[in-house]
Amino acid sequence: MRSALLLILCALSWQVQSAGITEVEERSYSTTTLHLPERCREEKFSELCRRFGSYLISRFEREMVTRQSELMRQDEGLDFLPKETALQEAFIDIKVLEQLGFSMVEADIRQKVGETKRSFVETFNIENSSGNFLSFDALFDKPELAAMLCARRIEEEYAGSKAELLPLVVTATEISPRNFLLRPDGLEFVFRPGTVREGRQVPRLLVNLKTLAAAGPKTEYFPGLGKLPAKQSSKEIKAPDARTSVAQLQPPRPDTQEQGEDGNLPDEDDDDR
Repeated sequence: MRSALLLILCALSWQVQSAGITEVEERSYSTTTLHLPERCREEKFSELCRRFGSYLISRFEREMVTRQSELMRQDEGLDFLPKETALQEAFIDIKVLEQLGFSMVEADIRQKVGETKRSFVETFNIENSSGNFLSFDALFDKPELAAMLCARRIEEEYAGSKAELLPLVVTATEISPRNFLLRPDGLEFVFRPGTVREGRQVPRLLVNLKTLAAAGPKTEYFPGLGKLPAKQSSKEIKAPDARTSVAQLQPPRPDTQEQGEDGNLPDEDDDDR
């Protein structure tokens, strides 16, 4: 029954929903359902949406192939291991800042592998012209200092928290900041629930330009510095699920894990289907 349902959904791939587009893709070891903004059908945005969706699908499939290989190595007496049910669902929001030349992507991801479930929010900043991820280092004249300033701000904000993973988050930020959104007035970090404070809500923290000033934030990425007007004319793409909508971000929100791999979004899929 499940296979028949998946075939039907795949046949209706890229169908227009009342709130957006749903794409289902079944690979050898995983099945991914993408909920994309309806404007991804427009030629202007379709390539960005396609490449980002391909990135999420391919990455999850690679993770499942690696997991299957490790399980087989652990049990050397088996030549074959039954494949686990690996499902991924992603609700994607995109905000295109045309004057600045980049886009902000936020993905609310839920995964189920066997009986294990997990959910998290990932953020990506992508150059519109090349499709490349914007690295943290590219945003500052002194990226190491910027990383330290971000870590200190996170440590200060959640000083009273009892979350056991907070020290790990702070240390990881000092080494390589990740999971942030570019904002005209700074960087907005998005954390997994329970990592920096207790509770199930997704914590968010804006590290403003005043805090980052000593690190030399570059004006081409931060219009709040004055080179560009603070209020940019942007194209907002609303997602099917508005619970984590980038388009709704307002500075700052009271309830404010993982950055994607550095480099290019995959242009073509090399994984086995």
